[in-house]
Amino acid sequence: MQRRAKWNWPNREAFEVIKKGRYYYIFASETAGWRQSRTWYRRSISLKNLARASDKEVVMHPQNTKEIKSMGTQFRIMMKVGRGKWLFGGSHHPDEDPANFDRRYGRNIFAPVRFIRGVPNVYWKNQFNLETYQFKARTFDEHHHKGYGHSHQPCHTHVQDDCKFAVGCEWKSDLQSCFLKYIY
Repeated sequence: MQRRAKWNWPNREAFEVIKKGRYYYIFASETAGWRQSRTWYRRSISLKNLARASDKEVVMHPQNTKEIKSMGTQFRIMMKVGRGKWLFGGSHHPDEDPANFDRRYGRNIFAPVRFIRGVPNVYWKNQFNLETYQFKARTFDEHHHKGYGHSHQPCHTHVQDDCKFAVGCEWKSDLQSCFLKYIY
């Protein structure tokens, strides 16, 4: 017997369904043409109930901003690569949208994922080894890049009064935290 679940999820594309433990997840990106977009998910004990589950945003580290979403990508895949090891895959589109995606950053990124109380958290890593990486880590790599959204200076992060800011980049503060305005 073949079982199916069918429903609409407006303004979403690039769907991926996974099963982790006893839960099903469906992931998708916002429809944004060739531009970067936020990554969303729903979680439920059954495929059928995913239709009624609430939309939640995947947590990115560093966090999404108005200018940079899902590490500057569109969601493509959530991939299991070992026991308790998951990867987020996102695409850049330098050929289709060169104004927003610099070719030197490549077409795809893969970043480790940790599910914390059922919530997918994606962590930027400059590099990591699938065999030795500690997927329980809750840290992301600070990084330097020149390109989209930046002045000609490289972006160097510093800490001042417990507030991260970037020299050569625009920054803004939230009520309780500061974050880079443009970051992948």
